[in-house]
Amino acid sequence: MDDERRAAVAQALGRIPSGLFIVSARDDAGREGAFLASWVMQAGFTPPALSVGLGRDRAIRSMMDAPDARFAVSVIAAAERQQLGPYYKGVEVAVDALEGHDIERSASGLPVVRGALAWMECRRIGSMEVGDHCIVVGEVVAARAGRDDAPAVHTRSDGLSY
Repeated sequence: MDDERRAAVAQALGRIPSGLFIVSARDDAGREGAFLASWVMQAGFTPPALSVGLGRDRAIRSMMDAPDARFAVSVIAAAERQQLGPYYKGVEVAVDALEGHDIERSASGLPVVRGALAWMECRRIGSMEVGDHCIVVGEVVAARAGRDDAPAVHTRSDGLSY
């Protein structure tokens, strides 16, 4: 792709709005991780499902892409964007990785952001690799809706990079 076409594609993709979410996971060994995601989308009604796009090199990927994986998606409010800082580069996967973060636990023990507009717990039902990213699809098996407030919305100046 020549530079002019690449610039046009980057600008056009950057204008696609998305929400801002904290995606977290926990494995059977008790290791946890979390990262800031903007590529989250409802992926089905029956069963209710979400898709999450994540970089192929993210440490949390192995926890989300395992056949029996569970992960959680917390929806962040526009007024609470300041909570996102610790998650920009992802939280390293470790047993105490989320110690000190403002989290609570779902009924099954997954970490979710305390005070999030909503959170959904998902059971992985599929995945696929797409270029430099992986898309993981999960069935929503538990959820909680919090207060009714505006979610954080995000666009990029360059849709071909973070």
